Amino acid sequence: MQIALLIGYPVLVFFAGNQSNSALASAALLFLLLGIVYHPLKAGKTGAIVAVLLASVGLAVAAYLHFSLWLMKLPAIAFPLFLLVIFAGSLLPGREAIVTAIGENARGPLSENMRRYTRAVTILWSVLFLVMVVVGGVTLLPSVPEWQVTVAHTVLYPVSGIVFIGEFFLRKLLFPRHDHPSFIEYLKIVTSAGVVRPSLQRAFHD
Repeated sequence: MQIALLIGYPVLVFFAGNQSNSALASAALLFLLLGIVYHPLKAGKTGAIVAVLLASVGLAVAAYLHFSLWLMKLPAIAFPLFLLVIFAGSLLPGREAIVTAIGENARGPLSENMRRYTRAVTILWSVLFLVMVVVGGVTLLPSVPEWQVTVAHTVLYPVSGIVFIGEFFLRKLLFPRHDHPSFIEYLKIVTSAGVVRPSLQRAFHD
């Protein structure tokens, strides 16, 4: 369900931008919020429930005032910027690359070659998030046509998906003897890795 919500977000963004529809823009933002707070919400955390209810009211008002299309541009900067700080920050001296940490937490100690590879993957994601932040910032400029904004927002997410899937199969090709999880298991490992969720759990703790 969480994955469906997060996949639905860029789909709604595309149609909202293509049709200049504020209601769809608000729906897209609500899908994104529900996808992010899915676990606290599923656990019945009061903070998550209140946040979703308040956001729903705010997004309904924004749709009525035709303000949602502008709001829809903000996650394209805020979310990749947040992830950029996490991924790039893990590359600083004395720290462990986050992809390496996730891998070792899920499958045990990694070989030196795999540790180097996962560090390179962390760098790759950091660069991709930086590109997304820059593109998102450019789309906020009033001189940028709306169709270019829509294309930018809808293309970057599929590119992220292609990188995610491609890296999974590339790793299996490069390290055939490693104990790789299935793709579904891999999705579960990533979504439960705690890249975003620990801060959410603190924020929405009863």
